Amino acid sequence: MRTPLFDGADPVPWTDKPLPLGGARFDAMPGLVASSANAWELGASLRWSAHVLGWPSGRLEFGNRGAVEVDVRRFVPPHDMRTDLGIWEGGYAGGSIMAELWGRRQPGSFSVGTAHIFVGYRGLLEDRNPTYLEVGWGVWGDRTQTATVDPMGGTGPLIRVGIGGVRTLAGTGR
Repeated sequence: MRTPLFDGADPVPWTDKPLPLGGARFDAMPGLVASSANAWELGASLRWSAHVLGWPSGRLEFGNRGAVEVDVRRFVPPHDMRTDLGIWEGGYAGGSIMAELWGRRQPGSFSVGTAHIFVGYRGLLEDRNPTYLEVGWGVWGDRTQTATVDPMGGTGPLIRVGIGGVRTLAGTGR
């Protein structure tokens, strides 16, 4: 699970005028992560994002997005450490890409995508749940031809926090 404190490179799931004044998002991301002994991680997840959108009138509406997201991280020495559960802790750099399944466009259109690069730090809560803080930059694009109604893409900063639940599939060692 994660929540962006700010994500300037992930558009809201709304394309009609007027555009919302602001919004908030929560991501639930079940998936798998493979980690290597030399501090690399590759993750793939299905992402469901719940949005609360606000207009200048004070009206709130709810929206959601479904997506597939893939990410890669490289934990960097000297503060990286692999726990007995096989989870890497410490500072890292990485990137992610996302393809929308539904949200801004009709289901299955795959028209909206994002790409982010970031640096972050991960620690363990209660010795088993990874928590993290990431900062970075991203780009987004919408390949549909509605530029008069909706921007076709953009860039922006990223700040997000998250917590995960971990189930290991095999024994690990350093």
